[in-house]
Amino acid sequence: PWQCNVALQSRMKRSPRTASALACLCVICTAAAIHCSVAPSARVEADVYLSSAAQPYRALWRECVGSGHAKLALRADYADQLKKTVGDLGFRRVRFHGIFDKDVTTVVLEEGVVRANFSLALRSLRTVVEAGAEPLVELSFMPPALARGKTTVFFYQANVNPPMREYMWEDLIHDFAVQVVREFGWDLVRNWMFEIWNEPNLAYDGLAGFLDGDSADYLALVRSTVRGMSRAASDLGLCSEPLQCSCAFRMGGPVTSAGGWLDWFVNHTQLCPGTVSSHVPDAAWGAGDQIPMSFMSTHAYPTDQGKLTQDTVQSWIGALHNAATAAANQSLPFFLSEFNSGLYTPVPEENHDNTFAAAFLAAAMPTLELESPHWPATLTGVSYWTFSDIFEEVLPATRAFYNGYGLQTKDGVPKAAYRAMEFLARAQNSSVARLPLHMRSANAACNVDRAYAFAFHGSATTHVLLTAFAPPLNGVCEFDIRIRLP
Repeated sequence: PWQCNVALQSRMKRSPRTASALACLCVICTAAAIHCSVAPSARVEADVYLSSAAQPYRALWRECVGSGHAKLALRADYADQLKKTVGDLGFRRVRFHGIFDKDVTTVVLEEGVVRANFSLALRSLRTVVEAGAEPLVELSFMPPALARGKTTVFFYQANVNPPMREYMWEDLIHDFAVQVVREFGWDLVRNWMFEIWNEPNLAYDGLAGFLDGDSADYLALVRSTVRGMSRAASDLGLCSEPLQCSCAFRMGGPVTSAGGWLDWFVNHTQLCPGTVSSHVPDAAWGAGDQIPMSFMSTHAYPTDQGKLTQDTVQSWIGALHNAATAAANQSLPFFLSEFNSGLYTPVPEENHDNTFAAAFLAAAMPTLELESPHWPATLTGVSYWTFSDIFEEVLPATRAFYNGYGLQTKDGVPKAAYRAMEFLARAQNSSVARLPLHMRSANAACNVDRAYAFAFHGSATTHVLLTAFAPPLNGVCEFDIRIRLP
């Protein structure tokens, strides 16, 4: 019963622009309508007036995409899917968990000395580079030989304990950084981002989440990471002064779930000199015990706020604004290294495997482009979780469609969200504007806020994106929208 009707009306006497100038018209409807259990359909008619006022389209979503754990990058089907995804959508970076997990990094202690073999870990990173992207290197999890406990998570048994001794983690980080630079060269690695751990604040059902410890344990992990990276930079001849060495590699944190610990983390950090920022001059760098960082990162999903509602897009963007406000306290650039259309829904098949995910992207990504430039800290990118259903957190996938987080199935079949990103990718090198909808007929069940209209103005063409967004099982509305040209 869902229908999206679009009609173009050109007023040729007022402008030389014709309907053919609309090079691409994309209509994305939410998934709620495909189930017979939803409320009866309702109808609303509206006009969209194409305007020229816009601001630069940065395509923040292209800065990174997420991807399971490091071992998966050793698979041929993973490498093929990644190369196609980067080619189609233009992702700049790829992020995954577990670069120090026992299945890719072998670590032993010999009389208190850390010995590590990073050959498989480096091959995992090589897969990303050969696909045409940069790794966003998540420094996790703990090699069992160094861990102070045996707590693990996921099917692949990632160890989430702090190290027995801080120097052990510091030595591991030092040796890894040296090997990475020797393998890939400083010209490449100097641009890579390194995140310290993953969601250290997350706990569930009274059990440890991704760090079997507290904020003090995480802070110790951060300090020893920076010390290890600093030593590596010095040993490689990349720096001469202590602060310069500490900031040679682009490091960030706290990589928390749901924007947690941000104010606390920022209070323990300082912005690395030379990091892109327009707020604090070089003379303002503090020393003390503040830890130098190049960026602040966290995770945010629409379901962090609870049930998906009609306000999901704005509430999610509001959560990102709050994170940016925290980052601004030390002028840290802000990076969102995990998001998607939600970690759960009332009916699972109505999210990642269906058009709801596409409708969320089509509404949220342009809105984020328009609002984030006005925030107190610079949002430098967001990272969709994940690019593929080649994924093993619970169990390896056995079915093509199981509501996995991926933009495509385990067999490489693009989902609706992939198609939404294809449209957003075609709109590169343009400026973006949200177009108001003017009601021609009203219906109490169909608020105009359910529909979003955006224009992407290029040098010769204008792309128009329409999306009807509604949470799963929230009723069905039919929008009849006319696009009027100036």
